[in-house]
Amino acid sequence: MSSLFGISHAEAVARINSTWADLDFTRGHDLIGHEEPGHWAHVIY
Repeated sequence: MSSLFGISHAEAVARINSTWADLDFTRGHDLIGHEEPGHWAHVIY
């Protein structure tokens, strides 16, 4: 997001944390992360 959209690293981390904060990774059946980083940058931004 920093290079694509010109935001700071701290802002990018805050956006990622906000987007993924409510997900429960302990269930084991969520398939997350099977997209390229650019895809997630656009979705989160």
